[in-house]
Amino acid sequence: NGLHKVVGEAGSSDEWVTAFKLLLPSLVVLDVMLPGADVATTIQRIINVSASANILIVTLYDHPSLVERCFKAGARGYVTKTSSSEVLLQATKKVAGGQQFISPDLSEKIALKQLSSSKNNPLADLSPRALDVFIRIARGQSIREISAEMHISKKTVSNHSSKIKKQLGLTSITEFVSLAIQEGILIIPHP
Repeated sequence: NGLHKVVGEAGSSDEWVTAFKLLLPSLVVLDVMLPGADVATTIQRIINVSASANILIVTLYDHPSLVERCFKAGARGYVTKTSSSEVLLQATKKVAGGQQFISPDLSEKIALKQLSSSKNNPLADLSPRALDVFIRIARGQSIREISAEMHISKKTVSNHSSKIKKQLGLTSITEFVSLAIQEGILIIPHP
């Protein structure tokens, strides 16, 4: 009948992964501003539980790099909260059915970015693990916190940090943050 029933809610990345394992819903709806891990990491953790997870991002943020990161991580759909209820309904049906969906306003924005993008994304050459470290540094996490969350040694985190700084020509946390915002990876929430 196309109707969906809410079977659970979660307030953080860890809660989402736990709830997903318990409930195995046909559709997961996430916002990119989810507390805890970065949204792409949360998506990957859910996909690690079930490769066929149907994840729909519904958010205010429409930066093409963020959309791309979510799809690369395994999301099947991405819709802005400014989309009409018809678009949202269409997205939930398609994504719950295992299809991909992107709201029309975003597809145009992404196409235009690809057409006009003469310079490459400086983060494109980072390995997935290095990108994860970069994001966590830009979010203000300490080496100790990154080490604990990623289950890698502090020395490994420090090595990644040094390589990232050298590769991207960064010298301070401010530059990490600035680049992350510029590339749409770090979002400063509106007050």
